[in-house]
Amino acid sequence: MTMKDDPMYMLIEKILQVLHRIEALAEQGVRPTLANSDEWLDAVDMLQKFHISRTTLYRLKKQGHLVPKKLGKKEFYLLSDVQRSLKIG
Repeated sequence: MTMKDDPMYMLIEKILQVLHRIEALAEQGVRPTLANSDEWLDAVDMLQKFHISRTTLYRLKKQGHLVPKKLGKKEFYLLSDVQRSLKIG
C-alpha cells in the first residue's frame, strides 16, 4: 500500500483542501456568519465602528482586551465579545 492509499493520508488531504477553500474565501472578503447572527468584524470594521486607530487596536490586542479569531490570514472579532470586553454598547 502506498502512502496515497492510506486512509489517514486521504483524510488529511481532504482537510487541507477545505482549509485552502476557507482561506480563499477569507481573501475574497467573505465574512463568516453564525446561526445566531452575531456580527464578525475585521480590523477595518473595528477601526470604523469604534473610531480607533490601528495603534489602539494593536494595543488592545496586546494587552489582552481583544482576542481575535483567525480565518485564513485574517483576524476577526466577534462584536458581542468586543462589547463585553470593552463594556460598550
